[in-house]
Amino acid sequence: MGSNTTSFPVLENPAPSFTTSEASEFAKFWFKETLDVSPLVSERDQNFLLTNKKREKFVLKIANAAEPVEVLDFQNQAMNHMAKQDPSLPLPRALLSFDKQQIHRLELNGNEHFVRVVTYLSGRLLDDLPKDRWDQNLMLSMGQFLGRLDRGLSDFFHPAAGHALLWDLQQTPNLHQHLSHIKNKNNLLTAQKTLDHFQEHIAPKFSMLRTQVIHNDMNPDNVVVNESDNSQVAGVIDFGDIVFAPLINDPAVAAAYQTVSCSDLFLGIRDILKGYHSINPLEEQEIDLLPSLVVNRIAMTAIISEWRAKEHPKNQDYILGNIIRTWEVLNRIQKQEYADIADQLKNSLN
Repeated sequence: MGSNTTSFPVLENPAPSFTTSEASEFAKFWFKETLDVSPLVSERDQNFLLTNKKREKFVLKIANAAEPVEVLDFQNQAMNHMAKQDPSLPLPRALLSFDKQQIHRLELNGNEHFVRVVTYLSGRLLDDLPKDRWDQNLMLSMGQFLGRLDRGLSDFFHPAAGHALLWDLQQTPNLHQHLSHIKNKNNLLTAQKTLDHFQEHIAPKFSMLRTQVIHNDMNPDNVVVNESDNSQVAGVIDFGDIVFAPLINDPAVAAAYQTVSCSDLFLGIRDILKGYHSINPLEEQEIDLLPSLVVNRIAMTAIISEWRAKEHPKNQDYILGNIIRTWEVLNRIQKQEYADIADQLKNSLN
């Protein structure tokens, strides 16, 4: 590998591919009874839904072989911390096995794997909710939920919190090495412009921003919506992208997915920001950077998806699920004046 490239093994390594009967065996470290086991869709790990006789549900998580155990412990400890800090906030909880461990190291076919079980949050995934039901109240609820989560994590730290994760906006300079995977010339130009804007206008200000551990992945696959009231968030799952980073990155990630959904940068941010700010007030310089960070995160999603689809052709359909729309929206909003949108956002908070 050339000296100008950085490796992110967890994204390069194929996801585990165990059978349901092997997953059943792994579950015996936590459960005596026989469980119903069914696979769940996942990106770089492998997850299974476990259901017991009482119809209680749990998730068995088999980590990517390239994921360090310290990072898995970081994720678990963050969940443990939130269980004490804000116990009524619906988040997954890591379960102790019969051996009083939250992570089991297992050998199979000469490979080492780390396995965990977490609680299951019932409700409906936001991604499964029709887009016309993604209303203003739901976005406010998402912002409030994320504000509570970040407030709860503000005094939490872990030795693995600063681990290198390509899905961290601080790693934006490392996206340059993956631009060659973008075949469409217009998309490539847009991606380059976005990365250049980051280098010039965002990177110099990052050191002045508040930093803490953040969830970093409030995407529609990780937001659980209340079944009986679709305008309320019933939980957030998946601590797999948790990292120590500027606080503002967390609402930026959430707003990036909403911006792609509604094709409008201001509307994509406004209600999530309003909900977040009402619980965990943001500073003016953070809001100033928010539109740029949202655009940057959309570019990050597009670039990483193009690269990973080439790396993992078998998982290509899942990885490229929303890629056409993502590029369309990025091409459109990348031409906007971010400072004007930041001013509009600040006015909307008054």
